[in-house]
Amino acid sequence: SIATILALTACSSSPSGKPVRRAKQRVFVLGFDGMDPTLARKWMDEGKLPNLKRLSEQGTFAKLETTQPSESPVAWASFATGVNPGKHNIYDFLKRDLQTYLPDPSMGTRIVPPSFKWGFLPVKRPEVLSTRGGTSFWKHASEDGIKSVVLTVPMNWPPDEIHHGAILGGLPLGDIRGTLGTF
Repeated sequence: SIATILALTACSSSPSGKPVRRAKQRVFVLGFDGMDPTLARKWMDEGKLPNLKRLSEQGTFAKLETTQPSESPVAWASFATGVNPGKHNIYDFLKRDLQTYLPDPSMGTRIVPPSFKWGFLPVKRPEVLSTRGGTSFWKHASEDGIKSVVLTVPMNWPPDEIHHGAILGGLPLGDIRGTLGTF
């Protein structure tokens, strides 16, 4: 009966939000860390950056204001989430370890160590968790049914889980040991 079908449909709704749909316009965002937009515009006008000039003529080339503090991890986290550092919790390349007060270069991640039984038998894998607050705009888009492809945006590790699209996480991508590099 129709009532049974409606009940089953309501019960089987997935947490993935709306079904995938096609947006009215496609958006392609290129982000350049540390680029001077004034110099880029000058070089585009001089013909030194012809491909970037062509892209800007077909779409938009806009200078984005930065964050306070004007550090890359802070700015990228604000770009992704649309909120300020007080809401996304990223203030610098470093944070201090509240137990030791030593600098921690984890840049928005927290490592949960593995668990062992009797000191040697692993019972739980280590985990890397994001400490970045706020929700990325591609996650909002995915929940609204918009398919996104997100490639190596900084401050997106571990990568957000999206249901409509694909993500290749960006910095702070850890190594096989779960660190940001061993010196």
